[in-house]
Amino acid sequence: MRVRRRLLLASLLACSLGSCGGDSEPAADLGPQLLEAARAGDGTQVRALLGRGAEVESRDSTGATALVAAAYGNHVDVARLLVEAGADVNAKDESEQSAYLIATSEVGDDARLFELALANGAEVDATDSYNGTGLIRAAERGHWRRRRPHRRPGHDAARPRAPAGLPCDRADSRAGRYPRALG
Repeated sequence: MRVRRRLLLASLLACSLGSCGGDSEPAADLGPQLLEAARAGDGTQVRALLGRGAEVESRDSTGATALVAAAYGNHVDVARLLVEAGADVNAKDESEQSAYLIATSEVGDDARLFELALANGAEVDATDSYNGTGLIRAAERGHWRRRRPHRRPGHDAARPRAPAGLPCDRADSRAGRYPRALG
């Protein structure tokens, strides 16, 4: 009985020190793999790495998170996986780009990433390194048309509005353009 107890204690100690077999790779070491999988749009690998404990907010040498890396490639399904795992849509890299800001400027006219970011708490007044907001770029690409306009009593329902209910003229006045969007 005493020998059995000592063997059990020894094996518990060995496991706590990381030598009990199986996958002993620390979760912190999975960050670069997660970033590469997200950058490549490999949802299967992203899901597997998250399941193994990869930190969803791991960053590369440019400060990019896996979500930012997925956003630059417009890998919407991978971005959705990362957001469901707790990724912050407002986390910025060193160039001051977040998934939300990338969705308004870097992925063309595809609004799916933009809508995902908005639905998950994007800060619509966030600015990039040029002090521009995503609202300006979203209005330029017509993304405000994809969201149901917010209506208030006495408000002109025909007047276009930017996402999150900010009037287009607010975004327009910051950039000094888009006069036709005001109708």
